[in-house]
Amino acid sequence: MIATPNAPTPYDGKNWGTLVTSDQVRRHAAPLGTKSHRPIPHIEPIEYVQDMLTTRGFVLSEPTIYLTNDPDRSNMFAGWGISHSALPATRGFQWEAFLINSHNKKHSLQLGAGHRTFICSNGMVSAPLGMYRSKHTTHVNSIDKSGLVRWKSRLLGMCDRIIVECRRLHQTIESLKGVELNASSALDDERVRALVLKSADDGLINAAGALSVYRHWKNPEHDEFKQDDTVWRLMQAYTSQARGKSGFDAKDSMTKMFDMFADQFGTVRLSTLEDPLAVPGGDF
Repeated sequence: MIATPNAPTPYDGKNWGTLVTSDQVRRHAAPLGTKSHRPIPHIEPIEYVQDMLTTRGFVLSEPTIYLTNDPDRSNMFAGWGISHSALPATRGFQWEAFLINSHNKKHSLQLGAGHRTFICSNGMVSAPLGMYRSKHTTHVNSIDKSGLVRWKSRLLGMCDRIIVECRRLHQTIESLKGVELNASSALDDERVRALVLKSADDGLINAAGALSVYRHWKNPEHDEFKQDDTVWRLMQAYTSQARGKSGFDAKDSMTKMFDMFADQFGTVRLSTLEDPLAVPGGDF
């Protein structure tokens, strides 16, 4: 029997969103559509993804759901802990799926995969690996050749790829754990100092965040990371600095972080992994 995973650790929202229940989301209606904009009620993709993953053998936690704090609660972020017999076996973290929906055109409808480290509360480390995206425009509710409305058809396609995407992310994580980076080494210390300054200069983190990342790397909060002398420890320092920040932005910043590590340490680059669902005409 597959154990039920933990629900994603609630973020410290820092004013980007408010934690809500499924019932609260269900009572929140979508605004009226226009000729070119077709908003989808937040609860519909949440329930559809839950149903489709369950029928594919996934065991899901209860969802952790956030709505943004604008008066219309226009944007929704949902996350689930996920388990499946075919997911890569891991130690120290669990797999998660996330869903984004928007009523104000700020975000496309998106579904992707991520992981969460058990011993810390840094939040989901997510990346758009084969991520489904669909804008809420004219054809989002059209019936496609599958017989489903298009947004359901494309969410279904991503549900069928969650295991593949988790395997890709697992490959990247293992590559981080395979490159030595010793906090006691003067050479590695200088290397990390230069890297965190560059990441601030490139806009990946803010200037104050550079010092925070460096300090988290030199003196991790958890003993497990203190005993780690690989790039994995540095990644945890970056996620510690990002703790509580918007889940809507995390997927893009994490991809940039992984690519930065690839440039510096020769680890697996996420942005070169082709999105199998980003086909011509797929983002309407």
